[in-house]
Amino acid sequence: MKYMKKSFEKMVPYHSKLITDCIILNANESPVQPPQKVLDEIKTKITNIDFNRYPDMDEINLNKAIAKRYNVKPENISSGVGSDELLDVIFRATLEVGDIVLGFSPSFSMYQVFAELVGAKYIPVYGDQNNIFNVDDMIKAIKEYNPKLVLICTPNNPTGQYLEEADVRRIIESTDALIALDLAYIDFAKKDYCHLGVEYDNVVAFKTFSKAMALPSIRVGYAISKKDNIDMIDSIKAPYSVSTISQIIAETAINSFDLYKGQIKMIVTERDKLYKELKQLGFNVYPSAANFLYVLFDDKYNDALLKNKIYIRKFKSGVYRITVGTAYENQMLLEVLKMRSSEVKRETKETKISVSLNLDGEGIAKVDTKIGFFDHMLNTLAKHSGMNLDVKCDGDTNVDTHHSVEDTGIVIGEAFNKALSDKTGINRYASFTMAMDDALVMCAIDLCGRAYYESNTHFDTPKCGDFETETTDEFFRSFADNAKMNLHFVILRGNNAHHIIEAMFKALAKCIRDAVKINKDIKGSLTTKGVI
Repeated sequence: MKYMKKSFEKMVPYHSKLITDCIILNANESPVQPPQKVLDEIKTKITNIDFNRYPDMDEINLNKAIAKRYNVKPENISSGVGSDELLDVIFRATLEVGDIVLGFSPSFSMYQVFAELVGAKYIPVYGDQNNIFNVDDMIKAIKEYNPKLVLICTPNNPTGQYLEEADVRRIIESTDALIALDLAYIDFAKKDYCHLGVEYDNVVAFKTFSKAMALPSIRVGYAISKKDNIDMIDSIKAPYSVSTISQIIAETAINSFDLYKGQIKMIVTERDKLYKELKQLGFNVYPSAANFLYVLFDDKYNDALLKNKIYIRKFKSGVYRITVGTAYENQMLLEVLKMRSSEVKRETKETKISVSLNLDGEGIAKVDTKIGFFDHMLNTLAKHSGMNLDVKCDGDTNVDTHHSVEDTGIVIGEAFNKALSDKTGINRYASFTMAMDDALVMCAIDLCGRAYYESNTHFDTPKCGDFETETTDEFFRSFADNAKMNLHFVILRGNNAHHIIEAMFKALAKCIRDAVKINKDIKGSLTTKGVI
């Protein structure tokens, strides 16, 4: 950034990647569209726009509608391009270089950016070891630092903590500093106290259409405060900032707020359900009064989610925020977070085998069967399927390799079936044709819960290293039987036994990768029976 001034040189762009064709749980958006009646009314109204005219720079009709909703006067309302614009205006309108700004931490990252843009000093007031904010700590900091501006986000982004109205009043009444009360998520909490904006001279409350109102695409937020504060905002705010289309859509939505209550209730119900489920899985998840949950877990869980095209917000290693989705989206999230992993052990007079398998892994294998070529094939199976596979086999290889190969197929199959669980949302079917030099092998699988194996394998070469080629079918048949899957191979051509067998393992691996993948377009299990 060649031309950026030195005081800003450490700043980086605030960026949220546009993603589609996936489950999006990273931006605290509503998982559902606005109510259909609202959408129908919007479609009718926007056909009458004079696109050749500037928007109403005073947002008269919109501000009247917002004022009516909260039983205040239109002079107590100012609308902007999201509540972000209005917060930015407050910083620019009130702060001089060197002024002190206090805010709980962790909280919305843009607060510190806004402070730095005007040369103010942002001082965070940290929560305890569990990131729980203490009102007395804020009041103590106010007395110590004498701030010009105090920020309160409740429910807090990203932790979800909700401050009771009495606690917010304590902070307000402890200072003459201006209080920026960010209530972006308050509609998901038990009580909205935006009326504090007109009750106190030193409070500006901020709300948005992006969260509970399910309209982040129009970028509209608003401030509620005494007329003097609203006049201050309007004197700094850019003219014509809220487009005509956005004003019409927002006005229509706020006039139909009662229609939103059902979907807000649904999100709250799903939030509480998701919280309990995550706790049961053993994760450190914070109680929340918003439409998201703050969760601490190992980065491997996020890697598994990404692999299945489920996106959550990562703040740093081990620290995440999960937006509450639909019941189906939340279930898909939970299915992956269970890691679809398993461990199976089996011991007979001929073999002692242990298998650890993770369907949502990174293709990492640790294999020791004492059969070199077989180890190579199992490593190949893991690498190309994306499974993590840990196999330990002690068998009677002093006799031959048959028992070790067949029994390993049994145990890997059992582990695979166990890890798949109820098969909710998986693609179920897959086929792949693999070329391996002279060999060309087609594989098709169906994770249907029924065991069947068919192949036209035939080898003229009796061994590949110490691996007996005739046990190839024994492994795949044992695997298919215990994985409860249909598995078909067609050897289209090939002369070299090594190449044919390796092509079989690789083709199966590619099929497994596709068949176990969670597909957001599949509701429940892919079957007319209701369960696989």
